[in-house]
Amino acid sequence: MRRHPALPRRTLLAACTACAVAGFAKLSDVTLSARTPTGDGSPHRVLAAVLPNLASAQAIGHAYLAAGRAAEASVERLMWLIFAGQLPSLSTDTNVRAFIGQRLQRDFIDGAVVRVDGWMLSVTEARLCALSVTACS
Repeated sequence: MRRHPALPRRTLLAACTACAVAGFAKLSDVTLSARTPTGDGSPHRVLAAVLPNLASAQAIGHAYLAAGRAAEASVERLMWLIFAGQLPSLSTDTNVRAFIGQRLQRDFIDGAVVRVDGWMLSVTEARLCALSVTACS
């Protein structure tokens, strides 16, 4: 039986990241609700641009926040942690998706990952899910 060499961890993470970035880049907009505000810097705009399934994201967001991250449980704090003040310069949803994709890739490369309910997520992914909880409640 021929054994295939194991992939180095960094190569595996880079491949997973590339898949995640490609998936996020292809997401279509979703409607959060009829009452969703649509301002330029709105967290609802961000969520609509990058989260394909709001209910799943909220389940992950609840678990992330319940795991001792109460200090991050505000819309303002999460928006700052995710975008560091750069959101106003991201004028289109395509730009938002590209920015998030780059953040996800950087998180995995840097090892900025968290375990949430058995899933290994980038910190940015987990914070986006937490944002879905705080912004939509």
